[in-house]
Amino acid sequence: MRFRSPRRWPSSKSAVSPSLLDINLPDISGLDILGWISGIHIPTSVIMVSGDDSIDSAIQALRYGAVEFVRKPVTRPTSNSR
Repeated sequence: MRFRSPRRWPSSKSAVSPSLLDINLPDISGLDILGWISGIHIPTSVIMVSGDDSIDSAIQALRYGAVEFVRKPVTRPTSNSR
């Protein structure tokens, strides 16, 4: 699959926009998109999310340049103290 590059990027070379990307998308793998982002050096920090139980997905995402991997569903700690 080929992607078209956007016409304009942020004007500042130091501008970094965070991106949240799921691995399991309807038409393409989020890992493929992450590889494309890394390959053309888009200035973004990608946080990958997935409901996949496999550690392999997390390792591959981090190798492709994700700054973090979050497993879904995210559970919040509960407090029983009153």
